[in-house]
Amino acid sequence: MTSAYPLLKALHVGAVALSLAGFTLRGLLMLRGSKALELRWVRVAPHVVDTVLLASGLWLAWASAQYPLSSPG
Repeated sequence: MTSAYPLLKALHVGAVALSLAGFTLRGLLMLRGSKALELRWVRVAPHVVDTVLLASGLWLAWASAQYPLSSPG
C-alpha cells in the first residue's frame, strides 16, 4: 500500500458522511415541501459527492490490490 492510503480513506469516509447527510437533508426538505430543492447546487451536489465516493472507492481498491471478482491466492 502507498503512503496515500490514509488520505484516500479519509476522502472516502468524508464522501460517505456528506452523501448520507445530503440524502437526509434533501429528504427533510422534500417532506417540508421546500423550494430549496429547486436550487441548482442542491440538484448538482449529490452527483459530485457520489462521483467522489465512487472514484475514491475504486482508487482504494486499486491501491490496496483488492480487486472484486478475482480469485484469492
